[in-house]
Amino acid sequence: MLTCLARGLLALAPLRLTLWILVGATAVIVVLIAILIARHGESARADRRGERVRGELGPLLSMFFQTEGQVRLAEELRPAFLRMSAAECPVAAALTTKALGSFDDPPTGETLGKRVEDEDRDTAIRAAEALIAFTRRPHAAPAAGARLERCSAWAVEYARKVAEVSA
Repeated sequence: MLTCLARGLLALAPLRLTLWILVGATAVIVVLIAILIARHGESARADRRGERVRGELGPLLSMFFQTEGQVRLAEELRPAFLRMSAAECPVAAALTTKALGSFDDPPTGETLGKRVEDEDRDTAIRAAEALIAFTRRPHAAPAAGARLERCSAWAVEYARKVAEVSA
């Protein structure tokens, strides 16, 4: 009788192990799905923030392109930036930095040169890309070239590599 019981336990032992493996795998899958859902929610919120910022700053930046008045733009952007939440400010900074890169103005090149060391990754990259683009503009090229020579920020190195690959 004991041998029969021992054989029965030996037959059931692999089933218990299989059951624990299935329970563990199910738990891992549930955790991964929860992480995926949370990340999707964050991405959707970031997209909505970006659209909201573009909607608010778009008309101001297009007005800037028409008038090319930096002082006026600063006066118009200040209240818009003050209304934004902490999560929206990096998006606005990257958008504004990208817009500044469209001009052929040496002082703007200096402003962009300061932004290449920004804490926000996107702002730093956009500033470096715009600064490199400034080297191809007639008025801003000398100042932008000098600024790039003095700068060793990671964003400038990244933008240089991207420009090399793109060329």
